[in-house]
Amino acid sequence: MKRFYLLIFCLLLSNSHVQAQTLSVGILGDGVPGHSFAGPDLDLVNQGDDVNFFLANVTLTAAANGLKFRTNDDWATNWGNTNFPNGQGFLGGANVATPAGTFDIYLHIDANTGNAAYSFQQPGVFPTMGILGDAVVGNGFAGPDLNLVTSDGIVYTAANVSMVSGIFKLRQDDDWTLNWGFPNTGQPSGSQILNNPELGVFSGIMVNDFGGSSVNIDIDITGTSGIFDIVFNRHTGELTLSDSTMSLTDLTNTGVQARFVGKELVVSGLNDVATISGFDLLGRKLFSVQRNLSGNFRESLPMPENQIGILRIESPTFTETLKVANIR
Repeated sequence: MKRFYLLIFCLLLSNSHVQAQTLSVGILGDGVPGHSFAGPDLDLVNQGDDVNFFLANVTLTAAANGLKFRTNDDWATNWGNTNFPNGQGFLGGANVATPAGTFDIYLHIDANTGNAAYSFQQPGVFPTMGILGDAVVGNGFAGPDLNLVTSDGIVYTAANVSMVSGIFKLRQDDDWTLNWGFPNTGQPSGSQILNNPELGVFSGIMVNDFGGSSVNIDIDITGTSGIFDIVFNRHTGELTLSDSTMSLTDLTNTGVQARFVGKELVVSGLNDVATISGFDLLGRKLFSVQRNLSGNFRESLPMPENQIGILRIESPTFTETLKVANIR
């Protein structure tokens, strides 16, 4: 019996240790009713990665001393800035002055600098996200931004964007307060985000610019059509540009037909052995198999769900890339 209770105690201790590893972020201050600087904190919801936090429909009051963000109900790590509604929260920064109103609050912690980007939005109203720069035809750094579209305020997209080799950045609400670029690794002009040129896909993880932590995104479009579909995740920083001329789920080439029916790839007219490879939009290889495509080939493939993936078919006589929409 003693061993049984000891086992239960160890399991509880282990569970409490695991829970302690989850970071909490809260707001408190004169502008947060019921959550003054003396506490308790009004906690935002951890999105499961310890860097993204969100809380909807928060009522604030007008206060010069406003509020601050802090971790684990402790002042050891706290962020603030005078900017509202968007800002770059610096460690130990100034209080965020608050107006009266109800807001959705978003905070993203930059793992590289330790600072945090914050945003206060009217409920149901998403921030705008745009790209601009020398590489964006008609939308140079002087503006206007080429705005992406969103249905959730997290994933932003644009189709058939004309681009040239050069540099660009992303920014929120047509303003430089919150902007994203490639991590600053010392290169004065940025770094290419091309990681799978044979796929016609440019991708990488962008970071918010805190005091020079990011640089312009440098892109070389040589070998592409110059027309791209763009996907940007504001929470994770994942940015993908894929060549718009790639067929979506269907192609016909020199008598060969390839298409997707549900999760199944169907190929006809290619009497050859081919390598079939699948990638996500960050260019990460998910699988690679070799198949005899003689006759009418049909097989279910593990393409990523609820997003667009890239499929590459290569044989001695045939090479093609397809974009695959596997939406459930």
